[in-house]
Amino acid sequence: MVSEYGVFVDGTGGSDVNAGTKDSPVKSIGAALGKLGGKPRVYVCEGTYAEHVKLTSAVSLYGGFACGAWSYSGAKARVAPSDAGYALEIVGVSGAVTISDAAFVPAAGTAGSLSSVSGFVSGSTSVTLRRVELEAKAGAKGKDEAKAAAGLLMTSMPTAGTLDG
Repeated sequence: MVSEYGVFVDGTGGSDVNAGTKDSPVKSIGAALGKLGGKPRVYVCEGTYAEHVKLTSAVSLYGGFACGAWSYSGAKARVAPSDAGYALEIVGVSGAVTISDAAFVPAAGTAGSLSSVSGFVSGSTSVTLRRVELEAKAGAKGKDEAKAAAGLLMTSMPTAGTLDG
């Protein structure tokens, strides 16, 4: 692992103003994604990251590293945002995405909150997960639907003898 191929993340010893190198890691995965500059990888050391991770371009996210030494420990980087929403979201990525040695844990649902599902993938055709844990939390009642205007039950009547009647 060298800094020329990726951005390094250390949730306890890093700072988001750092360059994201092996010797000067950033603190958050979000900051690392903003500093890729064409690099294909993000290396994340063990620990818990209280943030949402949203991938919109081809990138590999590798957890399982001991902080400081950057040697493989197998301890998963844990992404656990404290607010509602997906812990991991991959949207509209046309290239390959690989995630390994990570756990994604959303916040539990509350009345009217977003989903308590850990991950969501949409419009992305080449996603590989290795040694990844996706955990769902308890759901809750969603927002109430908007009420229809009085007297409006439907906009058209079914026609007898057709598919809608």
